[in-house]
Formats: sequence, structure tokens, C-alpha cells
Amino acid sequence: MKHRHLLLGIFFIFQLAVIATPSLEGASARISATLVEGSKNGAEVDPQIRKYARLLKGPQNFTSLKVVGQSSANIALPGSQTINLGNGHNLTIEATAAGSNQIDLRAVWRKGKQKQQETIFRKTSRNQPRFLGAGNYSIIVVVK
Repeated sequence: MKHRHLLLGIFFIFQLAVIATPSLEGASARISATLVEGSKNGAEVDPQIRKYARLLKGPQNFTSLKVVGQSSANIALPGSQTINLGNGHNLTIEATAAGSNQIDLRAVWRKGKQKQQETIFRKTSRNQPRFLGAGNYSIIVVVK
């Protein structure tokens, strides 16, 4: 009899843990992507990205940073969507729920048909930017 009560107690606690763990399945993620072009001509930094300038100047030591494309999308979890950033650049995002308030993202950046970069990362907090870079271009990805 004692064992039966103990097992029922453990089962009840387990059920509470499952119920209390929020799931993001069926929810959506708002993804914002900003295409930035860097150059060594001039010294202007677009005000929209000034807070990221140090990171975006990178090893190429760009002196000028200009936003050349920006867009956003709502992506169902799980789901995928392509974000057109202009100038032939697009970013395909695949998003899946990865537990309590976490989202796994796979990002594929293309210019035309040519893949520029592919990366996988986990979003664990809101508005934390991720940076992708290829040549004179960078993309700032923010999950909201």
C-alpha cells in the first residue's frame, strides 16, 4: 500500500512537471534580418546599426557600414520561411521549438543561387542578435 501511494505521488509530481514546462510548439517566432554592406570608403555608420558597429567592422576593418536591406517574418514553430533582403540576398530560416523558451534556428544565406553561409544556433533570450558575414556583407539576425 505504501508503495502504491509513493508511485502515485511520483506520477503526480511528474505530471505537474510536464504541465508546468511551457512548450513553444504551435507558437511562432518573429525574425528580423538586416543586410549590412561594409566598405573602407568613408567613415559613416548607419544610425540603425551603430550599436553593432564594432562587431560589424570585423577583421576587414571596415570604416563605413550601410544598411542595404531589411525585412522580418513570423515563422510558425516548427516551420521555415525565406526572407528577401534585396540586392539578390535572401535568408532562409528553419525554426523549431527546443524546450522552455528556446528555439533552434538553421539559417541559410544566399546571394542568388550561391550559398554565402549556413549556420545553426539556439535562441535562448529575446532580441539577442546573431551575426553572419561573407565578403563585404553581414546579416544581423534578431529573434523577437
